[in-house]
Order: sequence, then structure tokens, then C-alpha cells
Amino acid sequence: MLGLGNKLGKTSLVTPGIITDNLVLKHKYDSGAVVPVSDGAAFFDASQSNEIPTGLPGSTFDGDFTVSCWAFVIPTAADKVILGSHDGTDLMFCYVSAAEKMYMKFTTSGGGDDYTHGATILTEGWNYLTFIQDDTNNRQYTYLNGVDDTDSGGTHDAAITLTSTETTIGASNDVTLEFNGYLCNLGVWTSVLTPAQIKSIMWKNYAGLSSSEKTNLVSWWNLDTSYDIDDTTESTETTQYVFDNHHGDGDTLGSDVMVGGDMSSDSGWTLETGWSISDGKLRRDTEDTFNTAYVATSGLTQGALYKITVDISTTNGNPLILMLGEAHSGSITANVRGRTQVDGTIIFYLVAGANENIYFYSGSGGTRWSGTIDNVVIQEVNGNHGVLS
Repeated sequence: MLGLGNKLGKTSLVTPGIITDNLVLKHKYDSGAVVPVSDGAAFFDASQSNEIPTGLPGSTFDGDFTVSCWAFVIPTAADKVILGSHDGTDLMFCYVSAAEKMYMKFTTSGGGDDYTHGATILTEGWNYLTFIQDDTNNRQYTYLNGVDDTDSGGTHDAAITLTSTETTIGASNDVTLEFNGYLCNLGVWTSVLTPAQIKSIMWKNYAGLSSSEKTNLVSWWNLDTSYDIDDTTESTETTQYVFDNHHGDGDTLGSDVMVGGDMSSDSGWTLETGWSISDGKLRRDTEDTFNTAYVATSGLTQGALYKITVDISTTNGNPLILMLGEAHSGSITANVRGRTQVDGTIIFYLVAGANENIYFYSGSGGTRWSGTIDNVVIQEVNGNHGVLS
């Protein structure tokens, strides 16, 4: 059975993001077993607030490629991009048109626009959509639910150059032509999948893919889980992330780059008034003055996503603020900052700023944070990540 669960209708949704309640996409095999294909999906409401930057460069689409996904399209009187890359001159869009047909569009500075589209008008509901660029033969194809549905085959043969452009799910990367509906199990290959491969892959999430089905796979987004860390969100920040499952469900982590995270020494630390290190803890024993303790890591990559784990004990319940790779200032880069007001082992997902430091700030308001910090671990999340903005 394919469809929205009995208790969830599109009209009941308020906020874009990952939807899991009663949304289960399944396939009933001949054996009678009902196998989950996805227990969740990303919901897009045709707004500029929830496209997902993927980290994939536009150069991914300069040669052979295949893009496949499950999509529940909610009709609108506009084109709806599933995956797009656009640098102002050249572009590549895989989308559903205002007429509710599958389309591929290429634009080159010297070759104009080339279109390929499917024959079938998509009805509201789940469909498996596949977009193929066969660069060797200068042909494009659209497959609907594993069957070739190409009505007008494109003959795109002018080279596109998108090497400096990022690719976005749910809109073009210049934030236009926003998708309306649900997406999950979106994969990108730098090869032309065969019909047999498409029909096999469509019934699998990432964990179910065979080794051969991962050949030339460059990115896969289950879009069934997001990481929205409770009690760590500054009001101006976005902390809900989705991960490229091709890199271990977002949990393939690099080595720890924190220096002295066990707080055994104050060597290398800058400790402003009220901060100290003693008895294996970073401490703040005063409740006045907004200030910081910070130390250089062994190295951060600007723009990369890091998982930060820290044990925190607060004595007054006021906010503790963390910033990664950027000091507090009047203008703060998005997603470098998190906060908490609770005790325990707290996990932050933050994007690194331009310097090498991790900063702990004594929060905001009249009474400042006090308490202890220890067991700090900072690990890069390998692979691509998307921000549900």
C-alpha cells in the first residue's frame, strides 16, 4: 500500500519538516509481507522556508546521472523543483511542472533551454520518480514507478558548467520554484541506472541497497529523520538537520578535535572573569557579566557540520551559549551557535565558523549562567548535510 497514513492528512500539517506520525510508505510483496520503504518524509509547503541545501556541487550533473525519489506531489499552479542547481547562467532542474508532469530542464549559456518531460499527469499520491541524463548518447529520460514515461525526449548535448554551485532539494538553489508535498528516499548516481535497477531500488531505503546499487551513488537522503536538539536552539538559529545516509546516516564521525576536553589543565585556555578550571571541570562561579572561556581546537573546517557532546551542570538554570569557530558579535553566522539551560550530556550540531576556537558564553539576561562543564568532544559529521531552514 502506498499513501499517507489514516490519521495524517496534508491539511493537518502546519510546519514544514520531517513528518513521521502515521506516515508509512510500504510495499506489499507477493509473499504477503508488508515492508516499510520509509517511515517518514520531508514535507515542503511551496515556501522559501524549507528547502534543503545538500552540499552536492553542481558539477555532479555535468555527465551521466540518475536522480530517483518517492514523491507525494500536492498540485499547484507552478513548477515544483525536486532537485535543482543554478548558477545564474547554467542550470539543471528535475521537477514536476504546473501541468503535473515530470520534467528535466537544462540551460546553458550557449545552448539555451532543453526540456524532457513525461507523458503522465501525476495524480495526488505517492509515485516513484526517476530522472536520467545519458550524457554519452545525449539523451534524457523520465521513469514513473519504474517504467519509462518519456514523452518528449531531450537531446541536451551542450556542456553545463555548475562547478561552483550547490544543489538543493525542494527548490532551486536560488530559492525559487519551491516543491509542494512530500519527498523521501532521494538518491543521486553519477551513472545511468537500468530499468531493472530502478525497479529494485524503488522498494528500498538506504539500508536495503546492495553493494552494486551503491556503485556510483554519490548521495542518498532517506529524509525520515531529523536532528532537532532540544534545549540548544537560539531563537535566531536553525538546528534541525537532515543527513546524507550514504555517509552512515549522518553518524559517521571524524576524530575528536577538542583539545583538553577532559578539563585536566587550563593550558591554552582564555578564561575571562569568573571562569576557571579545577578538579577536572571548567567552572563559572559568578552570575554577573556576559563573558567567555575559549580554547583553540586542533582544527575546524569552515562550513562543516560538527557534533559537539558536552557534560553540563548548571547551578542557576540560566542559558549557557556555545559558539563554534566564531566569537560572539553583533552579526552572527547562522548555525554556529547553540544554547542550553539544563543539566546532563547535551548534544549540539553546529556549523563551524571561520576560526579554530570553541567558545562558552555565560548566556544573556541579567543573571548569567554559572555551573560546570567537562567531557567535551567535537567531531565532524562526515559527508553532506542539509539544514531544514
